[in-house]
Amino acid sequence: MNTREYCFVSVFTSLAIACRVAKNIVTSLQFVNIPLVFTFSAAILISPAAGALVGFFSMLISDMIIAPGPWTIIDSVLAGLSGLIVGKIFRRTRINIAENKWGSFVVIFLTMFSVYDFMSSFAFYMLFTGNVVSSAVLALLGLFIPVYGGCYIGIGPLTEFTTVSLTIAISTICQKIVEG
Repeated sequence: MNTREYCFVSVFTSLAIACRVAKNIVTSLQFVNIPLVFTFSAAILISPAAGALVGFFSMLISDMIIAPGPWTIIDSVLAGLSGLIVGKIFRRTRINIAENKWGSFVVIFLTMFSVYDFMSSFAFYMLFTGNVVSSAVLALLGLFIPVYGGCYIGIGPLTEFTTVSLTIAISTICQKIVEG
């Protein structure tokens, strides 16, 4: 990575941290995963390594500010891995996010659902149960179980949908600005 790319990584990381902390001051309800928006945008617009760095550091630092715990390192590693994977897929397949929004949506959604959301829940449950099957079932079901007294159902897929939609909007706008 060159100096310009490191500058973008620092800006995207700072934006992710500031936006996540601000959102958590207003509400702890998760409807969009702000660090992953910037992680995926960096992975698509800059490089897979940039996505990995933004994902890891934005989750690590914002979790340290909001509420550190055993999930902090798990979330940080998985956010970085998600950025790396999305970046690699976009580089290898040469998907143009502005021209192929549906293909982009599917790639990012499936990565976020499987690599980040499912695996972070799985790892969290493994800390408590130690049972692979129970943890996998709880992790999958947990993405769909009602939260906040039953008011919100399917918060996992809803969060993925809003996060991916925002990622595509931001990445498309940034790509158009860069291309002129």
